[in-house]
Amino acid sequence: MIRSLYLLGVLLFFSSTAALAQVGGGELRGTLNDAETGEPLPFVNIVIEAGKRQVGGTTDFDGNYILKPIPPGTYDVKVSFVGYNTRQITGVKINNDKITFLDIEMESGVRLDEIEIFEYTKPLIDKDGGASGGTVTREDISKMPGRSATSMAATVGGVQSSADGVSIRGAREENTFYFIDGIKVRGSTNLPKAAIEEVQVMTGGIPASYGDVTGGVIAITTRGASSNYFGGVDIITSGFANEDGGGIGFDRFAQTQVEGVFSGPILFKKDAEGNKERALLGFFLSGNYRNSLDTRPSIIGNFRLRDDVRQDLVQNPLRFVLSGIDTDESPDNYIDQNGNVQNATTVTPNLQGNSNLLFLRENDWEKTPARQNSRFEGGSLTAKIDIATTPNIDLSVGGTFDITNLSEYSYANSLMNYQNNGQQRNTTARGFVRFTHRLSPSDGSDDRLIRNAYYSLMLDYSNITQRRWDPRHQDNLFNYGHVGKFEQDIVNNYSFNGDTVPPGFYHTGYRVLETTFTPSETNSDLAAYTTSLYNEYDRLGF
Repeated sequence: MIRSLYLLGVLLFFSSTAALAQVGGGELRGTLNDAETGEPLPFVNIVIEAGKRQVGGTTDFDGNYILKPIPPGTYDVKVSFVGYNTRQITGVKINNDKITFLDIEMESGVRLDEIEIFEYTKPLIDKDGGASGGTVTREDISKMPGRSATSMAATVGGVQSSADGVSIRGAREENTFYFIDGIKVRGSTNLPKAAIEEVQVMTGGIPASYGDVTGGVIAITTRGASSNYFGGVDIITSGFANEDGGGIGFDRFAQTQVEGVFSGPILFKKDAEGNKERALLGFFLSGNYRNSLDTRPSIIGNFRLRDDVRQDLVQNPLRFVLSGIDTDESPDNYIDQNGNVQNATTVTPNLQGNSNLLFLRENDWEKTPARQNSRFEGGSLTAKIDIATTPNIDLSVGGTFDITNLSEYSYANSLMNYQNNGQQRNTTARGFVRFTHRLSPSDGSDDRLIRNAYYSLMLDYSNITQRRWDPRHQDNLFNYGHVGKFEQDIVNNYSFNGDTVPPGFYHTGYRVLETTFTPSETNSDLAAYTTSLYNEYDRLGF
């Protein structure tokens, strides 16, 4: 029984350790030596910190140390030992699922009250082979013009980005898997640029913890809280315009984005004198708003029917009983079986030399810079709370939310019917709670198993919805295609039958005396066709 429980515990430990590979964590390892003798220094205290995050440990008897898991980011590494000058290395970059090697030499101290500060230099050769691909850090992201994680991933070799998605090494777009803070993405990957800590692209040699991947992996890690308050607002715009082409700016497509970020501590640990030592609780919040009048502008512009001409067509959609037209030789989409012609006709259908059907002329059209009714509007929000009550325990609670509203541009509707383009709304919501516990010895003993052990538990939730509808009708299904109300005046109908016994008048059904039509305001343009027919029948006395 005890052996079974022990085996179960071992399996749970290794499964939780492997799960962290896709949750977001790196590793720092190296050796601490005496600068003069080169002898390894055992039991040296080593701490890495950035903001409220702190991960600490000690070297073993051979001077080796391993610190993990470490959330991706840029850290300061501080080492201290009795009789040696405290040394601090700044700007050490930790990447997700990667090992960063840092060997440190310490000098015996004559200035024990001072801290020697050195800047970290990235080695030319990466000792940790791992998965092939590349990592885009926050420092790189701040210098890039792209604002999406996919555009950043496209800067890595072997990655191609298109309107359909991201392809890695020629694989199909649907074979590229996305992870955000360890959560497998289902839905949108939109995040505020300020919220992205790093984008890691794996093109080959993918760890088994990511599952059965046939293409590649893009792992996105969001930023955590800071021990100091900071924030900012970023506004980018190409101008302000409307669909008629008016407005001001560099163009008439109204590409606008507003992004904000705010982070800082909430609770501090204080010493005996009440001074703040380190942050125990911090938050990070970032969001953006995106708006575009036309996401795919044309260099030659677009055409549409003038508003006054369109209103006239709505009021008078049909032209009735034109003489001299052979309806048998004319397409049905222009002339109906009664010889009625649509006033929206722009070409002559099989009518030699007859220009009467060219009811729309060149001056009835106008040119606009942007496509009509193809607006895009969206917003994203990222929030995270980091809790570090002890150096060996980390608790993070966070989530992302993204919503987009876009008009479904239709080329067939672009000339006369662009007002009735459909609308699509996509929402993606994610949340997670992650608990990480590092099992390091408190007495500095050289126990390698305990020194390098940790476990992590994570619970996540995702919700993705997509709705496509007419912006006026939305969920009112019976409004779609409704042209109006038809009311009939019905009476009994009788006929004489002499073959029956006895012969006489018998009820044979009902007869419609009159049908009245009340147009609907729900689809007034569509109802105008039926209204036009009824008005013409009234004029003819039917």
